[in-house]
Amino acid sequence: MNKKEEQLVRQLQVVIKKLEEDYSNEITYGGIIKDIYIRYKSAESILDNEGETKSIFIEGSTRDYLDSFSDYNNPLLSEMWKAEKLLSELRKENSND
Repeated sequence: MNKKEEQLVRQLQVVIKKLEEDYSNEITYGGIIKDIYIRYKSAESILDNEGETKSIFIEGSTRDYLDSFSDYNNPLLSEMWKAEKLLSELRKENSND
């Protein structure tokens, strides 16, 4: 795992932890929070198993959250955005290889 992938894994873990701490009921019972949580857990698993970034689908999670909650000041949003940005940068680097 390269440095950028390690950064992304750490950022995914930040988001996952925040979701687990702040939204445990929503993760259990469904809805968009559960969908976002599943996407982030899947992304973490893909990277842990040396999978390809093209198999990661976290893009749009920030927008999905806002479409459902309109909570623009939630700190979770900036953490999700950071993860999406890191993934985008990683994919760009990989496409240049």
